[in-house]
Amino acid sequence: DEVAPRVADGGVDCVLSDYKMPGMTGVDVLDEVRAIDPKLPVILLTDTGSESVASEAIAAGISDYVIKGRIKEQYTLLTSKITTHVDRRRAEAVAADTERQLHELAENTNDIMWIFSADWTELEYINSRYETMFGQSIESLQENPESFLQATHPDDVDDLTQAMERCSAGYTQDIEYRIEAGDDWKWVESHAEPIVEDDTVVRVAGFTHDITERKQRELEL
Repeated sequence: DEVAPRVADGGVDCVLSDYKMPGMTGVDVLDEVRAIDPKLPVILLTDTGSESVASEAIAAGISDYVIKGRIKEQYTLLTSKITTHVDRRRAEAVAADTERQLHELAENTNDIMWIFSADWTELEYINSRYETMFGQSIESLQENPESFLQATHPDDVDDLTQAMERCSAGYTQDIEYRIEAGDDWKWVESHAEPIVEDDTVVRVAGFTHDITERKQRELEL
């Protein structure tokens, strides 16, 4: 009866339960826990080791299952399983928090932040700033990852595609080019960095920012 309130209060890393108990089973405990925290590890330590029990527990989504025995190694195994599941849960929480922070950072900048596959045929990530700067939807870019070239000034397309090819070959690139801005053109600058694993470029990442005002000042000077 105390399981659900304890889990709801927070601070629980893992629930360890027997299977066969008065008035309930470990699967009942699992249901109570998962109704509050769908990802909280729940492990059964039970002397009931029939295939039907194991099948029921696995089908219900139990995290792990250890059968009681007379040998002390069972506790070493149990300790290992608890540690593994708790470490994984904590790592996922850290990763989720980091992802949230990175998303907030990416969505609160005036620059476009992007990641493409090494050959530019697949968009892996781009923030919403792309839509306001290029006047194209992210969905259209996902469908055709090189559609941003359609918004690029015709005189700059060759230079831009050559820079993309050099980045795919493993060379950092910085390039200035013009893109459509209504009835006019605006200047942007892109920094592209190859991401290398085992001496192979696996993706390219970078950012693009508006440099129109800077170019206008340069022209005035």
